[in-house]
Amino acid sequence: MIGLKFDSEMETIISDAKKLSLETEKINYVDSKHVVFIILKNTDLFKNYFQKNELNKSIISEYILSIPTTKQKEDAEFSIELDDILSTTLKYLDLIGAVEITAEILLINILKNEKHLISQMLNNEKNQLGVLRFDLERKFFKGQRISKGHLLPPSSQYMIEQQKMLKEKTKTLNEFGINLSELASKSLLSKAFNRDKEIERINLILKRKSKNNPILVGEPGVGKTAIVESFAKTMFETGSDYQIISLNMGTLLGNTKYRGEFEERLTKVISEASSIQNVILFIDEIHMIVGAGDNEGNMDASNILKPALARSDFKLIGSTTKEEYEKYMMKDAALIRRLSVIEIHEPSTEETLLILKAVKRDYEKFHNVQISDHILEKIIELSTKYMFNRCFPDKALDLLDEAATLTRTNKTSLVELNDVYIALSNMLNVNDNFFKMAGVKKLMEFSNKIEEKFEKKCVDLLKNELSKYFLQNNLSINQTIIHCNGAIECIEDYINEVSKNLYLKDSLKFNLSSKQDQDIVFDFWSNLNLQNKKNLLWNKLNSNSLRIVFIDNVTTENYEIMDAGMENYLRMGNHEIKLNNCIFLIRFCDVETNNKVIGFNDLITSTSIGGSETKLIEINYNKTYIEEKWKILKENVRQLGLQFNTSVYLDIAADTLTNIPMYREIKLIENNIISYLINNNKLGQPIYINKEGVILEHGS
Repeated sequence: MIGLKFDSEMETIISDAKKLSLETEKINYVDSKHVVFIILKNTDLFKNYFQKNELNKSIISEYILSIPTTKQKEDAEFSIELDDILSTTLKYLDLIGAVEITAEILLINILKNEKHLISQMLNNEKNQLGVLRFDLERKFFKGQRISKGHLLPPSSQYMIEQQKMLKEKTKTLNEFGINLSELASKSLLSKAFNRDKEIERINLILKRKSKNNPILVGEPGVGKTAIVESFAKTMFETGSDYQIISLNMGTLLGNTKYRGEFEERLTKVISEASSIQNVILFIDEIHMIVGAGDNEGNMDASNILKPALARSDFKLIGSTTKEEYEKYMMKDAALIRRLSVIEIHEPSTEETLLILKAVKRDYEKFHNVQISDHILEKIIELSTKYMFNRCFPDKALDLLDEAATLTRTNKTSLVELNDVYIALSNMLNVNDNFFKMAGVKKLMEFSNKIEEKFEKKCVDLLKNELSKYFLQNNLSINQTIIHCNGAIECIEDYINEVSKNLYLKDSLKFNLSSKQDQDIVFDFWSNLNLQNKKNLLWNKLNSNSLRIVFIDNVTTENYEIMDAGMENYLRMGNHEIKLNNCIFLIRFCDVETNNKVIGFNDLITSTSIGGSETKLIEINYNKTYIEEKWKILKENVRQLGLQFNTSVYLDIAADTLTNIPMYREIKLIENNIISYLINNNKLGQPIYINKEGVILEHGS
């Protein structure tokens, strides 16, 4: 063959292979099996591979000689098969910039054909041929290669060329998918931290004879997609020929105007994937294939995929959440029989901290900021306490990214704790002062502001509840249940003031005299340990429980339902919803129930099953506040009298505090006076207001 140039070692191997073919088979040409036999006999290129896989060199050698010899190519010195391999090897020399064929390079190109009998014999469950090729290239290149100033792993140039060839054969896949292996070749994928076990499990399932399609099942945010991307990166770095293509089901379904258009697209995708042995499809949110494209007279995507998966025409990796897997995919028994589930668990706080430290430099480089380890620890702490409806590492990474963005926006270089607080408040839609203030200072400021308006006893009880958490410099509070009495206007004002001064999110109010509110509250308390996303209260508290929930007009029957629900909730260890940082205020509508403490029938004493306390408080305005409002009312009345040239008389003694109207009555009096003076009063005529706020016409 023109252009062939062997190094000295390879020339000796070819010469010995000619002698071997003549002695054993009485032929005057060389086949690939003769070359491999001499390489095995005279070199140690397979030494590590044999040791790792516990293979016997002599048995392998005997097997190689027993392989049928392929035909000679027109009186040439090589067989047809070896001549084709040498042609491929010449192209490979151009790719890597080499000029001579070595034993390593020839073996690499022989092993590239996985259908070759030698390749099939050397391939096994413990080691891929790609790993063997990687080892051979590493020996040839002495461990490294340089291209454009960057260190490239062996095979990278070859794989880039393979990707170009693949694009020509997979036009539909390129249109509706993203080649993750290509992104890995451009160093655009990151490696998932501490997920080697899951990656190895994917690799093992893909090698199985049946059910060789892994599906990753885990909660949102635990890193399922990141694991697949890391697997693609690992495959590239180890020199594997696998091309992992992420298929976008949304794009595949989108803009399909006519019947059968979706099926045609999916059929083309399957055909292209099946025609190329080294393609693996990755479908994120794989539950979408169940029912996708299922219109009248059409087949859904899962029914189109199942026959190809049953025949193992191509390999598939999927990912979905546990809820969606159970809701959609488990209904299709024929589909899940072709899949092998890999459960992806949420990393612990310690593992997440290591992940943050591993990716810290990427965020520092992107945002041009500095991030200390103390800030990473604080991010873990805050996201654990306040973002418990989301999973690690996603929520911690989100908070880190948000805080670093704020730092860059403020044109500073160091991410500080204040940036983290503001970032968290933006994400939870609450005032950042809630996170900034902690301990004694926060508690004292809160109680002082509330005592300006309400009686001390109703402030002290809530302050005592909160002191268990704030005095320990703990920013989180457990669920707190308080039974309250008092005028509804006063209670609602109290709730608003507490929410404002604790910097909580807006409060939620439910009146059980309303059938709609009753249904919401009963459904919530009855299903506390279940995912109840259709329930308004469940969704609100699941997204952010930093709020007060006021439930009004609770009857004895209502109480028993809520009592049983809370008792069951506290007895259960794992909760679908966490009520941390939530304060429940309960107001009964009948006197008989007023001596009961909401929470538990048999726990009217101070301690409940959950270790929390439930209390009864009477919510009233304090007298000083009412006096101030009364003075303001009198001044407003005087000004109104001057404006309308009228004398207004209030039938009440200023020093008789017991007769001072409540705030709601003061507002009513003021509104009544204004309305009367504008609409009915004759100029100069005096009016009288009695103790009930009723206007007596002209002193009558």
